[in-house]
Amino acid sequence: MLSSINAVVWVSLILGAHGFIGFNQTPTKPWLQRHIRETSEADNCIAPKIENGKFNLLGVMEDAAVDSVPAGTIISISCGKGYIPIPDHTLSHCNAGQWSPPLPICKQTCPAFKSTDDTEVTCRYLGRKVSCNAAIDHTQAEFKCNRYHRLSTTENVRYCFEGTWNEEKPTCEPVCGEKRVHPEQLIIEGKIVERGNYPWTIAIYKRKTNGYNLVCGGTLINQRVIVTAAHCVTDKEGEKFDKAIYRIAAGKYYLSYDDPRDVGAEFSEIEEIHTHVDYKGTVYDYDNDIAVLVTKEAFNITEFIQRVCMDFNQLSLYEVQLLGTNGTVTGWGYTSRDGNQSSKLKELSVPYVEHTQCYQSVPYDYRKYVKSNRICAGYKNKGIGVCEGDSGGGLVFRNVDDHRFYLRGVLSILVQVEGKCNENEYAIYTKVSSYLKFIAEIEKKYRN
Repeated sequence: MLSSINAVVWVSLILGAHGFIGFNQTPTKPWLQRHIRETSEADNCIAPKIENGKFNLLGVMEDAAVDSVPAGTIISISCGKGYIPIPDHTLSHCNAGQWSPPLPICKQTCPAFKSTDDTEVTCRYLGRKVSCNAAIDHTQAEFKCNRYHRLSTTENVRYCFEGTWNEEKPTCEPVCGEKRVHPEQLIIEGKIVERGNYPWTIAIYKRKTNGYNLVCGGTLINQRVIVTAAHCVTDKEGEKFDKAIYRIAAGKYYLSYDDPRDVGAEFSEIEEIHTHVDYKGTVYDYDNDIAVLVTKEAFNITEFIQRVCMDFNQLSLYEVQLLGTNGTVTGWGYTSRDGNQSSKLKELSVPYVEHTQCYQSVPYDYRKYVKSNRICAGYKNKGIGVCEGDSGGGLVFRNVDDHRFYLRGVLSILVQVEGKCNENEYAIYTKVSSYLKFIAEIEKKYRN
């Protein structure tokens, strides 16, 4: 029988190939002496030193502070925060002086990358697909954008090294300023019109006694933000109408608000109406005729709904770049001075008109509208032009570098004759580059 003073506490360990092994522990000095049965010291294993981690003897609550352990001992390895064991096993046992399987190494991990609705990320280590939640040195993360989105950078691969990715995670942004790759073709009076070719075109409807009627166009610059003309949402003095009377439609092709053929069209109420602080309607000759609308619902990026490109760099928007080029305006405006609104979305290519030429060519009463914060586009005496119903629509130009369409103007003033649009005169547009700060502050706030 053991005395109370010299009692030896035998801690049972999981048996290895050599049978029962125990440790002698005294009340005053834990792990002071190791007693080995059925094995020799030659079969012992050196206690491992786990850099950035630690090991525990299986079944022992406290950390083991030992130099060697007997054969048959099983240890559990754990790594510190931000590290994982490689290979990914955490148990090893002492067998004839060797640890089996070999002890893992605690390797530092890079921050986790996760796929999203817009972005798919795949990680590989030494060619083998691995989780992106705990990537280690030499792991590659490849990013791909889902349909109708594109990477914010040209490089889609990131590399993990010493716990850090070589670059920040790229983002997938909705495509902008692109025509459809495979347009649906419809025939209108012998001319091919490509449905969805200008997916940033917005229809603004106003509630009337007989439902909702189209009053203006607009341009989608992000999934909730639209640029249009201020006169589309205000009275003659520039006071804003009640936002509740409007409905915004994206992805529309047919004029009628609820046309069943508009498969894929989306609708939203208006959350906010922002008009330029200096817009006063007829009081100041419709100067600063620009508004930014924020929808209650974010539009989905689809085949028929995409944003136009915006360039918020003032230096890159000098109008001299537009000389000799044609822009495009779209809308459901009247097809002739005495006709009806177009039942289907139309596009019109119009040449940019230099400021002095425009000022000298428009009727005298309209020269007051040709200012430095406006641009002119269109034809003179050709019977081709925009008309009522097109107001607020965007004038876009294709960039020669990336071949995408950028918003440069908002249809504001139409020369009229007998109270109706005169398609033989230039149209006057609010110059977007004069209002970049106004637009950018709102766009950034509601950027998805």
